[in-house]
Amino acid sequence: MVRWFRSVSSLIDLRLIYVAVIHCVITVITDSTIFDPSKVFNSVEYYVFKPLVFIFIFLFWQAVGLFYKGLRNKNEVCVIFLKHFLIYFGIMIGFLILVWPGVWRSDDIVVFSYARLLELEYWQHFVTAAFDIFCLMIIPLPAGIVIMQVLFISLIFAYIITNCEILFFKSKLVDLMYIPFLLPTIIDNNLFPLRSGLYAFLVLLFFFHVIFKYKNNNKVTWHNVFFWAALISIIAVWRSEAIYYVLLAPVVILLLFRKNVDNKKLALLLLIVIISTSILNNIQNRGLQKQNSNYKLSAISEPLASLLKVDLKGNNVNKHLIEIDKVVNVELLKTHGGMEALFYLGGVRPNYTPKDYNNMLKSFAYLTLNNMKPVLENRLSNFKEASGFKTIPNSTILNSSELFKLVSPYDQNPLYRDFIRIPFNQPVSVELREKVVKILELRRIDNYHLTTPLYSFFYNVFPCVIFLLFMMIYYLFKREWGMASLLILILGAFPLIFFTAPAPYFMYYIPIFLFSYAYAMFFIISQLMKKRESNSFS
Repeated sequence: MVRWFRSVSSLIDLRLIYVAVIHCVITVITDSTIFDPSKVFNSVEYYVFKPLVFIFIFLFWQAVGLFYKGLRNKNEVCVIFLKHFLIYFGIMIGFLILVWPGVWRSDDIVVFSYARLLELEYWQHFVTAAFDIFCLMIIPLPAGIVIMQVLFISLIFAYIITNCEILFFKSKLVDLMYIPFLLPTIIDNNLFPLRSGLYAFLVLLFFFHVIFKYKNNNKVTWHNVFFWAALISIIAVWRSEAIYYVLLAPVVILLLFRKNVDNKKLALLLLIVIISTSILNNIQNRGLQKQNSNYKLSAISEPLASLLKVDLKGNNVNKHLIEIDKVVNVELLKTHGGMEALFYLGGVRPNYTPKDYNNMLKSFAYLTLNNMKPVLENRLSNFKEASGFKTIPNSTILNSSELFKLVSPYDQNPLYRDFIRIPFNQPVSVELREKVVKILELRRIDNYHLTTPLYSFFYNVFPCVIFLLFMMIYYLFKREWGMASLLILILGAFPLIFFTAPAPYFMYYIPIFLFSYAYAMFFIISQLMKKRESNSFS
């Protein structure tokens, strides 16, 4: 322990501690410019987040110092990493300037408004709100959230490309790995300050960290265990459809590293993941109960509405409808979409009990099993609309390119009006921002709700799922059970999203989309490298 402490303390640069202290003082001064002044120094949340910010700033400057030493000593890995980081970060910041302050839409502005009050918003998960508060304490601008998100994304990108260079012996083919990360779909999500962009890159980091470890045939270390446990936990809780990672991810690691990992490490990994996800889910569920307990209805709102619009089959149908009506307004759901009826037209019954909710779920499940056709049709329609099969996307999706024009519906909500009036929040050019957002989202310049021909390709997850299924079968035939299970892990989210997505938003599928393109390019490069090696020996 003493030796470990000495080794760590020897790495600390005292001069950079002074820099970190000055940086911390600056953030304290600027907090009142972005947060509600009455909450700064006067709320529990402030004293929870501010120490975390101080720790981050301290670690950031120490990391900068260590990295600088590596560059000065001409450390090859540091040079490669910095090159790729600066290239990608520079490209993303360039796009951010064009669409300043980022690709803001709707829910992200709601989360931001809570963050300014130093409050957590739970509908988009408390981790999203916590990240916003954390970022605003460092860069007190709405764009600060996007800048920090792009910073973390660029670090993950640089890590992946650097390891590809090492694995593929600095081959020029590695430059092809840039392609998936420069797709308009990914750039747009990188600049979207909700959870989908950063979440997708955290998923990607976990998978590629495991893949690099596997390809290099390295033993699993205690550092790996703690790092994987942290990633698995945040992936499993930040989006509810990934909860299966808690049990399945450790199984995948066992299959991949059965010769290079001992039972103690696996047991600790599973224990940490179970405990941490339980704690995080408990925080989230308690927050939802206090703020609004109706969030859990969003996953079944659309399938339920589709059921109620047809003649239902089964026994005691009226009895089941009565149970459902105790929680939601059945008549309203018959004439409107699920999300619209429940969350915009007041279709949720007040003061329903947990028993009412559980009985409603049982009745919904019974009616679904006896009337699968309308539910499947609804889910398929939702998927097609979210996945690029429909050339005219849902007209209810907000035209994010026109936020700063304050046209309908943005002009009807004071949150949006307050948002665009924040100092230093105006775009360089409203017209330029509108055009760039439409280009990134592959919409027509003259009409946001009409798509270009490329939309059906770059906003379509179906080819990604087919590719991953093909690769899974490929690895099964090769008896590479670990790699096959790794692909099952990422694919597992697809049916869950398909059946529970409350709206036709492509962002739900971004992790699958990003991983499939990145892994496809990685696989192509590895096959080309093998071909080169075989030719060189022939």
